[in-house]
Amino acid sequence: MAKTVEKFPEYYGVYKQRFNYFVELELYQSALEDATIYLANEKPNAKTYLSFVGALRKSGATDKATVLAEVGNLKFLESAEMTLMLAHLYLDQEMIQTAANLFDQASIEDGKYTKEASEMLRRAHQFTLALYKNSQLNDTKEKYKQRIAIYLEFGEYERVVATDSALERSGLLEDENIRYALAYAYYMTGNFEKSEAQLRELTRPDLFQKATELRKNMEKCTNNSWECEL
Repeated sequence: MAKTVEKFPEYYGVYKQRFNYFVELELYQSALEDATIYLANEKPNAKTYLSFVGALRKSGATDKATVLAEVGNLKFLESAEMTLMLAHLYLDQEMIQTAANLFDQASIEDGKYTKEASEMLRRAHQFTLALYKNSQLNDTKEKYKQRIAIYLEFGEYERVVATDSALERSGLLEDENIRYALAYAYYMTGNFEKSEAQLRELTRPDLFQKATELRKNMEKCTNNSWECEL
């Protein structure tokens, strides 16, 4: 390939071929250099850019993939897929805040990423923005399920119990994770009677232990308020 590059310096397709060869050899800096040359001289679309970035990411060259994805994100401003790829690369590096902001950007570019954006904003502890994104969801059940998770994350237990009737009407209490979340919220707000009412409806064995611990804590709070673990 080196001879081909030397003989035909403007045949940029060879750089694309050599990129894959370098990736296989784990020569990621060389691969990035060939990708940069090819992408600068050809007229690639976002899909082509993503294929280069994806190959580097799959091979574990996260830093090199991020460099290329940053360029691609500036080049293809309306590509939600490019923005999302960059977001996942930062997520790979546990840079939650940066990833969340990019997920938010992707959801603006394409509404189908709104749910993921809200979830990432929750993980980044951006409470108000996470709720705002959640409010844009059209699927009522998915909206309530995610909203409960956001409320619990930020200790907004009063808001959880306020959704009791809405959860009942939508059938979401058939999901025992949601029912336990409601029971926990009632416990945290000191309404042990309603908490117990929800716990009695649980049938899943994996939730029995949690329910047992909750009942123990409620008993402590009832008998010895100074031992209460709210």
